[in-house]
Amino acid sequence: MPIALRTGQNGNMNSPGNDPARRIVVGIDGSPSSIAAAEWAARQAELTQSGLHAVTTWHPPTSFGYPMPIPEGCDPASDATAVLDDAVASLRSRHPNVEIHTSVA
Repeated sequence: MPIALRTGQNGNMNSPGNDPARRIVVGIDGSPSSIAAAEWAARQAELTQSGLHAVTTWHPPTSFGYPMPIPEGCDPASDATAVLDDAVASLRSRHPNVEIHTSVA
């Protein structure tokens, strides 16, 4: 998953997590490299007093040639949310002073 980081100068909002110019964005897909990137981003957010925005994405299962039956109980949106929630819970426990927002797309 590509990882985008953005920081900037202090804006005029009270909370660094709500100020897009003072926010670090990290993509999390549950892989070891994305967890390492999220840890780095959280440490960087602490150092720069920035907010952290953790994101993940999902898409429906695809097939080639003919429609693929989707197994009962298959819910990629919930699976993606669970992966993100688990990673962010761990980050919050190690970085309690960092304001962390999440998005699933």
